[in-house]
Amino acid sequence: MGMDREIRSETSPVVLGLYKRLRTKRYNNHYRLIAEFMTDENLQAIGQSVHGEEILLWVSHKLAHNSQYLFWERILQNRHCFSEQFLAAIWYELFIDCGNHNHQHPVEADGTENDFKWDERDLERLSHSVITSPFLLDSATVIERYCQARKEGWQTLRYLRAGRSWRMLPNWANVRKHLADDDVPGFGISRTFVGGCISFSLIAEILNCRAWQIFRHLLENELEELEKAIPLEEIACYLVSQFYDREAIPVLEMLETVRPGIIAGFRDAFGQNLLWYEMANPRSCWFHPNSNLTAFLLQHGCSPESPTHIGLSWRFLTNSLSDKQKSHIWRRRWSANKQLPEEQPNIWEKSAPHGRFLP
Repeated sequence: MGMDREIRSETSPVVLGLYKRLRTKRYNNHYRLIAEFMTDENLQAIGQSVHGEEILLWVSHKLAHNSQYLFWERILQNRHCFSEQFLAAIWYELFIDCGNHNHQHPVEADGTENDFKWDERDLERLSHSVITSPFLLDSATVIERYCQARKEGWQTLRYLRAGRSWRMLPNWANVRKHLADDDVPGFGISRTFVGGCISFSLIAEILNCRAWQIFRHLLENELEELEKAIPLEEIACYLVSQFYDREAIPVLEMLETVRPGIIAGFRDAFGQNLLWYEMANPRSCWFHPNSNLTAFLLQHGCSPESPTHIGLSWRFLTNSLSDKQKSHIWRRRWSANKQLPEEQPNIWEKSAPHGRFLP
C-alpha cells in the first residue's frame, strides 16, 4: 500500500507503466517483462521523474537473480540520467551480490540465457556475456568471470574477493621450515638445493608465512627476478585485498622503500587505486574507525576523491553506507574470519554506539 500511495503523485507514463507491469507480480521475474522500459530514452524519462529511481530499486528486488545483471548494466550504462545517491544504491546491490560462482545462466541483451559452468571453455562467448561486463566489476561473481575471460585489466583484478590461486610447492619441506622461522640464510641454502626460481606461488608462501625478512632480502637482492615473476604493483594489490591490516602494512612499507610512490601511483585499467582493492578485502573493513590499512593508504597518497569509470568516488560510496549496511558487510566478513572483532569489532548493531564516517 505504501508504494501505491506514493505512485499517485507520479506523472511519467513510463514509470507508471513499469510499476503496473510488476505490481501484481511476486519475485523472480524475468527481464523480458521490463525490457521495453530499459531503453536509453525510457531510462532518461525514469531518471527525470518524481519516483523513477525509487521504482527502479523496487524493480531490482522483483527480478530473478540471473536477470539482475542486465538490469544493473543498463542502469550504469545510462548513469548520467540518475543521481549519485541512486547509483550508490545500485553499487551496493552489486557489492553484496553473492551469486553462485560455479554456475551462472545470465539473461543477455538479446533476451537469451547463457549457461556457464566454472570450467567454461568457450571464452569468446563468455567475454561477450553480461556476466563479464566492465560496468559490473564490483560483483564478486563478475570479477571471477571477467578474469576467467582475461579481459582488459584482469591481471590485477584476479587478486580481488577469492584471490589469485596458487599451488603448494612440492618437495619444499625444508624451505617451508625456514619460511616458518623467517630464516634468511637457511632459506637461501634450501632453495638452492631444490633449484627453486621465484614464482607467484613462492611469493605467496613467503607472505602467507609472514616471512618478512626473507621477503625484504628478495626485494634488496633479487628485485629484477622477483618483478619478472610478479610486478610489485600486483604484490601491493595482493596485500591490500587479502591480508589483515597488521600483515599488509609492514610489507607495503617495504614496497614503498624500494619503489617510492608505488602506493599513491597505482591505478588499474579502470582508474581504481588501492583503496578500491581494500574494499574487497575479506579480512578487513575499510570503513571501520580502527582500519589502520585505510589510514595507511590515505597517508601514502591514495586519493579518496578519484572517480572510477562509473563516475563515483571511494569517499562518496563509503560515506553513503548506512549503519545497517556497514553491519551487514561486517557480519559477512566475520562469518569467514573470526579474528576480525579483535581489531575491528561490530559497532553498528542497535545496542552499540554508532560508527563515524571517515574524514
